[in-house]
Amino acid sequence: MLSVCLCSHNPHREILADVFAALSRQILDPEKWELVIVDNRSDQPLAEELDLDGFRHARVVLEAKLGLAPARLRAIAESRADIIVFIDDDNILSDDYLAQVLKLFGQEPGLGVLGGKCLPEYECEPPIWARRFLPYLALRDFGNRPLRTVSARHYENWFPCGAGLAVLRNHAVSYAEAVAGDSERMSLGRRGEVLSGGEDIDLVLSVADNGGIIGWDPVLSLHHMIPAVRLEPGYLRNLVYSTHQSSFGLFYRRKMRSAPRIWPIDYLAAWALCLKQGDWHPRTWRIAMEAPKGNYEAWKRIRAGRGVIIGNL
Repeated sequence: MLSVCLCSHNPHREILADVFAALSRQILDPEKWELVIVDNRSDQPLAEELDLDGFRHARVVLEAKLGLAPARLRAIAESRADIIVFIDDDNILSDDYLAQVLKLFGQEPGLGVLGGKCLPEYECEPPIWARRFLPYLALRDFGNRPLRTVSARHYENWFPCGAGLAVLRNHAVSYAEAVAGDSERMSLGRRGEVLSGGEDIDLVLSVADNGGIIGWDPVLSLHHMIPAVRLEPGYLRNLVYSTHQSSFGLFYRRKMRSAPRIWPIDYLAAWALCLKQGDWHPRTWRIAMEAPKGNYEAWKRIRAGRGVIIGNL
């Protein structure tokens, strides 16, 4: 059996309707999966407006502490199945997504966590200057060959992101128990309008710590709805900065990252890479500078003894 856990805070109602429509089309027997919706302090309570009559096993639970990490911990606690599938409120699953998850975990007993293709569905075409930042929008497509590893000494770009991530319950529970008593790790992930990340990376690396295999498989596919606002310069600057600010601390804590190079070498390197790859637009350069800026801000916090993971709790 699967537990599909959808964590949501003030979702876009039309997109959410498409998410539920995709869930209703799943070919997996409805008796073999449940739907747990975690309402993470939405302004309009989701339980008052959602119609769950079309689902055999579905319920809404509330998580009052704002943040994706607390919401996912609540989802783990509320779920009942041996395999948990996390989806976001803008993820449109392919019709066989859940069936394929169950099949893959059944075929590979050592598999601990699994992700698949996260394909974009844009409200408007991305401008050329934004193309190098599209992976920050949780988009994943690494071809048609399955990828697996039993080691996570280094973070790989193909590691699963939170969208559509499937994990064995025992690994999820171990992660939840460790994170619940760790305020720094609880600060990872989005919190309302704060665009920090890293909670999905933390979960994936925790699975490897426990001996589980990390996997990515092209038979799993979903569409990630990208509204126009997420392609605006201000949003992407904030996203790139916040992503690096939070992930730097996580990687440093895990000894997967050392101190940044002496200022301003990382800034110059980011600028030079843009030029080398043909990204000549000034807007691209400006946003690219947010990556080292986030790294240096995290490093300043570490040196000041204020913790290695950034959080605004």
